[in-house]
Amino acid sequence: MSIIIPRQSHGQCRLLTCSALRFWLLLLCFLPIVGCDGCRRTDDLDPQENPAEPEIAVGIMRTMPGHADSPLSYVKPAHWTAAYQDLKATRQDHRGVLDIEPLAADRRPLPVGNTDYSLVFSRPAALAKGQQKRFDLRLYMPPHSGEAQRGSVLQSSFVSRQGAMLEGMQSRVNTMPAYQYYFVVLTSRPAEFSYLGDDDWQRMRSDDLSDSEQNVHYRMVAPDTDGVIPVPDSVLQWTSIAYVLWDDLSPETLTADQQQALLDWVAWGGRVIVNGPASAASFRGTPLQTLLPIEASGSSELSGSELAPLLKTWQVPVDSERSTVADTTPAVIDQLTAVDSMPGAGGAKRDGAREVAGTNDLVVERNSGRGNVVITRFDLTSGWLRKWTAASGFYNGALLRRPPRDFRPLDFGVQTVFADDLEKQTRNPQLVSGLRILSRDLSLLSDTAAAIEGSRTTRPTKTTWISERFDPHVLGGIGAWNEKSGVSTVARDHLQQAAGISIPPARFVANSLIWYLAILVPLNYTIFRLLGRLEWAWIAVPVIAAGGAIWIARQAQLDIGFARSRSEIALLEIQGGHDRGHLTRYLALYNSLSTTYEANFDTREALLAPVSMSGGTRSDAGQQIRFRSGFSAGVQVQGINVPSNKTQLLHTEQMVALGGAISLDEDQATLRNDTIWQLEDVTVVRRSDQGDLESAPLGPLVAGESVELKFQSISGAVALGADVPEESQQLMRLVLSETQFPVGEVRLIGRIAGGMSGCEISPQASQVQAETVVVATLRYPSLPAARRDVRMRPEVQVLGEDFGEPAKP
Repeated sequence: MSIIIPRQSHGQCRLLTCSALRFWLLLLCFLPIVGCDGCRRTDDLDPQENPAEPEIAVGIMRTMPGHADSPLSYVKPAHWTAAYQDLKATRQDHRGVLDIEPLAADRRPLPVGNTDYSLVFSRPAALAKGQQKRFDLRLYMPPHSGEAQRGSVLQSSFVSRQGAMLEGMQSRVNTMPAYQYYFVVLTSRPAEFSYLGDDDWQRMRSDDLSDSEQNVHYRMVAPDTDGVIPVPDSVLQWTSIAYVLWDDLSPETLTADQQQALLDWVAWGGRVIVNGPASAASFRGTPLQTLLPIEASGSSELSGSELAPLLKTWQVPVDSERSTVADTTPAVIDQLTAVDSMPGAGGAKRDGAREVAGTNDLVVERNSGRGNVVITRFDLTSGWLRKWTAASGFYNGALLRRPPRDFRPLDFGVQTVFADDLEKQTRNPQLVSGLRILSRDLSLLSDTAAAIEGSRTTRPTKTTWISERFDPHVLGGIGAWNEKSGVSTVARDHLQQAAGISIPPARFVANSLIWYLAILVPLNYTIFRLLGRLEWAWIAVPVIAAGGAIWIARQAQLDIGFARSRSEIALLEIQGGHDRGHLTRYLALYNSLSTTYEANFDTREALLAPVSMSGGTRSDAGQQIRFRSGFSAGVQVQGINVPSNKTQLLHTEQMVALGGAISLDEDQATLRNDTIWQLEDVTVVRRSDQGDLESAPLGPLVAGESVELKFQSISGAVALGADVPEESQQLMRLVLSETQFPVGEVRLIGRIAGGMSGCEISPQASQVQAETVVVATLRYPSLPAARRDVRMRPEVQVLGEDFGEPAKP
């Protein structure tokens, strides 16, 4: 069989070639669209991945402490604050740095004081894809007046090593006035304490329509108790908290660092109210057990009749002419006497504990350092408390331990004021918070201080509730970071004189020249002549010259062609019986050529801010200082730029472990130093019950030593040690404040020779001068007796004509 194949013409072949080419081109175009499953890993696909989601999802920044259900964040200007922010990587893992920067209302960086520096707060952040993570931060909101403060924001930025960047996320913060502090309720049942938000003890209420602020003293917060409770883990961020009400939580719900922060906070003046039946037993065996005024022995039973004496004592008189409020005390007593048994907190009173006056031993208190802890043997969530019309006065006087209140008529209602001649002190922070830090709150009792303050017009009345030792006229109130305090003023004045390079005196130069010439000529000649090698004397000349130059440089503590100096004065404040101290340093850095310094602390509980050496104010900041936490074991502060031939003053604070406590026995006869430090020029001072000032000079006090105290009356100033340097004397006089020494207080004053470790400044200075003053308050006077309010707060009745309406018949 034959097969015949037809022949194609040249034109037909060309047409076929063009068609094939178009086919293959179309096929190549469709391949990228259709794709190939064989070239794709199915495990890389996320069916829930939303391409519209940002690479980094950011939550609202929240400050601590904060209410569990509130989206608002509050800060106190001039206080260091703890905060947290949630981040989530939506597409891949990220490792980077989270930065927070405080900004003014016009979104410019807020300068620190009257310096040209602003602060940026950084911490490392590692994000796993799809997992939300919380990052804790420390920050400082510099105080400023006017719109700059009211419109402040915290701006977040995240820079990832993988190249992703998030910047400009701003969280609005509300500022708290100087007289307002936090009242923290630690409870798993916040609804049971919702009635506290309506009680008038938390604000000095005024019904005058012109008073819009209402003098709110306490911002009530009940932090979320699921997971890590959002409260600060260092006392340095607890300064805006005045009270903690501890309900039904175990101390173990706080981390070890949070428990230590609470102990430190109480030692420096924090106040705790413990709902005994709900939590006292859970304190047993924990570090917080030492705070309780009673032994944590477990629960007990109370009868309603045991509460009757308490209600009768704290029953508030009713002003029958002005008040329409019926006193419910008799009805509540009748109701309670019918109750045979209710939960109570048992346990004997511990040493130093005492009954709060008029409570039938059902409310017990105990001082712990400067602070105070009150425990109730009855449940604070009991229904009878809500029905009792005098409960607000009981909270104010017996639990908060504040002055009694009175109620004054106004044109449009009633105003709440403090009694005991404190009517004009309703906004005095001393009556709101018991916290005191000497380096921040101690005032300079002189005309010079008043001139520096400028804004001070009147001083508080001298009473047992407030003291002129502490200055309330600060924008941030008590506990604020204060560069105008007495300690700051004394330190700044001293460092302004001491800072700089110490030029060697003429006598040093002359003696050095004489010794150099003596070695170079006669001694050099004599030695080599005796050796019979006189020609070697010429070889020794450059060696002697170089050695002499090195020796002179070391003796003068100068680097050839470049010089730095560091001057430091510090105050270590200790509370008797407490094994940690609060160390405040003031550092003056000087250099002959422009240098950028870095500060490295050996602890995470450290703060630093620049201080201006001159007066005036600034509205903008041209330089940034970066405050880094979490990158190492301690805090790092970078970007401290000091221009040529200039001095920069720094203010640092940190908590230091003492290795033990300084304690005084009950008879005030024996003092023991269980710290690791030897103290020099020690004197113990007290004010007797008769008002006499007495001192017991000791000289050096070795670590681990116990000494007997022999007090002697003194008529003038306390004698300081003969070897106390001049730069320490003024600071020691200030912290003693003999004229403001209250009856019942015992203080130790001394010093540590040189500076304390814990803060390394690099590059290091060739000249270093450092002095550390130590003050330990070994005993505090008891709080004034608890008292009920002067009268019941009347109901407010506003007539129609007050608003221009016709009177009703």
